[in-house]
Amino acid sequence: MPSSAIATYFAVNQGNTFRYVFLLRNTSSGVFDIYSLLIDAQYDVPFVPGVLQNMVALSAPQGWQLIPSTPQSGFLFGQTNFAGTTSQSGYILPGVVGVFSFDS
Repeated sequence: MPSSAIATYFAVNQGNTFRYVFLLRNTSSGVFDIYSLLIDAQYDVPFVPGVLQNMVALSAPQGWQLIPSTPQSGFLFGQTNFAGTTSQSGYILPGVVGVFSFDS
């Protein structure tokens, strides 16, 4: 069974910053839950410093933490920890969309 996901984002100019809304849909056809993510990075691709700056996490699914890079390297890490069941933990289950937002 493959694991897969689709990510879409929107950005709105708020004057000195942009507000980003990041949608992550779990398209897996099985029991693959999503419990972490990295925004603004790809596997085996160098980070591009300065693309996202002064990131401020605003919202995430219940149980998730959004952690801006330190020092500000232009990426945002998100995770949730297991808390008894997958739904209590905030895991993004197959067919479900997780909504994240942040300013930069």
